[in-house]
Parts: sequence; structure tokens; C-alpha cells
Amino acid sequence: MGLQTSFDSLNTGSVSFNIYRFDELQSTNLYLKANALEFDAFSVILADTQTAGRGRFDRKWVSRGSGGLTFSIKIPLHTVPVENWCNLTQLMALAVTELLERKGVFSLIRWPNDIIVGTAKICGMLAETVTVHGKSFIILGTGININESRDDFANLDREATSLAILTNREYDIYPLLKDLLLIFAKLLNDAAVVGFGPFISRVDTLLYRPQTPVKVVGGDTEYTGTIRGLNAQGRILLDTVNGTVEVLSGEITSRV
Repeated sequence: MGLQTSFDSLNTGSVSFNIYRFDELQSTNLYLKANALEFDAFSVILADTQTAGRGRFDRKWVSRGSGGLTFSIKIPLHTVPVENWCNLTQLMALAVTELLERKGVFSLIRWPNDIIVGTAKICGMLAETVTVHGKSFIILGTGININESRDDFANLDREATSLAILTNREYDIYPLLKDLLLIFAKLLNDAAVVGFGPFISRVDTLLYRPQTPVKVVGGDTEYTGTIRGLNAQGRILLDTVNGTVEVLSGEITSRV
């Protein structure tokens, strides 16, 4: 286990985040899942170096030193309607796009949990549900490429970029985290007041929609079609040769 290097709190008015910073962890999600009862609601685990981070389908996400921003938040499920549990990732996606926009970078949301600039990935998210002693939480992990160079992505099988590459400057990671948490807290508070519908609509406007058909894998089912958008629950709508289908969970694996 890594060494905790600092503790901080951020009170946004609607949500109070306790931020625990570690020099190195295998995975912020795994650490928070394993120690969920030791941390209050909306605790944030931040790792300067993450050696065995995971994305969807157990893809590896490594962040070293001051290169990337990798953190996880413990969100108690009783604070969110059941039908909107899957929308928490979309709220974080909106928060990330807003943070990037403040730095002059326009990004899109590649369903279900990636942020891309052009065709290059800059951020990934992973939401996992954990129940301990009858209490259920969502552990929402986020990894954003901040100060990585092109050499850091040389051996990847997918195109990637970073904020530093796009803006030609380096950043202090911690202020970016606090800015992002402030944005996320406001979105979460607004959604509690007006519902998730307006925010799903915002996600829809930022949805990555290639003009050519894509292949979407959802569980044991594979679909091929053109992305139409999102429905009112945030599920992706795919126009296929057999009509329009809704996909709750899955991944866009490729263009056809």
C-alpha cells in the first residue's frame, strides 16, 4: 500500500469532499473498494502514481508522477435515485468536458465512459458498485491525461492525448482536481433539484457520433449500426438494419 502524503477537505456548499492523497497505489478504485467503510461519503482517493489502474474490461490505466490525474470518489447510493445510478458517470463526463473547455480544449463524450479530443482519448471513467455490511456505494474512478508527453503514449494500441500536448504547457494536478470536484458537485446538486434529464440532454449534444456505422458490444450481444444519440435514461440509441435498439451497457469497439 502506498503512503498517504496529505489530507484536505473541500466544502462546496452542497457536498463536502475529504481528499486523501497517496504517493502510489495499485488502483484508486481497488483501494477505495477494499476500504470503503473506513472513509466517509464523498471521500476522494487521489494517487500521484497508479501502477495497476483499470478501465472497463480490465484494461490497464497507468499514471506516473505528475503525469495524470487519477482519483476515485465514494458516492453513497441512497443519495441518488436507483434509475440514475448509471448516470453518475455521465455527470462526471460533463464535468471533465467543462474543465477541459476552461483550458481551451473542446472534447466529446464517447459512450459510455471516455472523453476524446478529435479521435484521441484524454479521459476514462469506471463506476463500480460495492456493498459492505448492507451499505451500498458507487466507486467512481476517473483518469485524465494531464502532463503526459507523446512518448508516454508511443506503445498504446489506441490513440491518446493529454492536456499538456493540446495546450503546450504543464499543469499542477491538485488545483485541477479541486476545480473538477467543484464542477461535479454543482452538477450533482442541480440534478438532485431538477432531475437528470437536462444533463442527459447535454451529454447527448456532446456525444461522439461518427458518420460511419460502429460496432457496439453489450454483454454477449453485438450490434452494428449508426449512433443516433441517447434516450431519456442515458442509454445509447443505435440505428441498425433491424431497427433502432437501446443499449444500456457496452462499448463502442470499432468503426465498421
